Amino acid sequence: MSLHKANVNSQRVLPMIASRCQKLFCYTQFWRHRILEVASDPEYKDYTFAIADEDEFGKFLVDLGLDDSGNEINVGLYDTKKRRYAMDTDDEFSVEGLRDFLQDFKDGNLKPIIKSQPKPKDNDGPVRIIVGNTFDKEVRQTEKNVLLEIYAPWCGHCKKLEPVYKKLGKKYKDSDSVLIAKIDGTQTTCQWRYKQRAFPPYS
Repeated sequence: MSLHKANVNSQRVLPMIASRCQKLFCYTQFWRHRILEVASDPEYKDYTFAIADEDEFGKFLVDLGLDDSGNEINVGLYDTKKRRYAMDTDDEFSVEGLRDFLQDFKDGNLKPIIKSQPKPKDNDGPVRIIVGNTFDKEVRQTEKNVLLEIYAPWCGHCKKLEPVYKKLGKKYKDSDSVLIAKIDGTQTTCQWRYKQRAFPPYS
């Protein structure tokens, strides 16, 4: 197992991000021994457990939607595909609750947190605008063949390609079988579905 039980501290969070194992982040400097009760279970030998100070690693709370939870202890999980899950904040933290959270994850009962921009009110342009909350419906579940650009607003290559991509969108605007679309890769969590190494990737 990846946890060094005798020396668990917030500095171990960053090296763990690049590992391939499941990553469980517990944002607190307390309850270490209680967490170790779960971490030492052979059932979770493929998981990395880490404890972090929320003042130093607050960005993870934001990513997990836990920055306004008001709880002293927050728990989130990152899986091997970079999907994120947050433990229910309605109940006070407990070892039993942590075990239930992990079991729900193993059973596939948890829904990943989706980072998304608001759904566009006007989406009648030649290139369909996709956001995190519309990704499954408009890209994965449609019967159309979808060409999807994952772009970044600051990307020079994306900006140069925009007029060409828009022209392509106009060509297939009324097509029943082809959809030309784009999604802001900096404002969504769809990247875990694809091996994105640079902007702009196409899928």
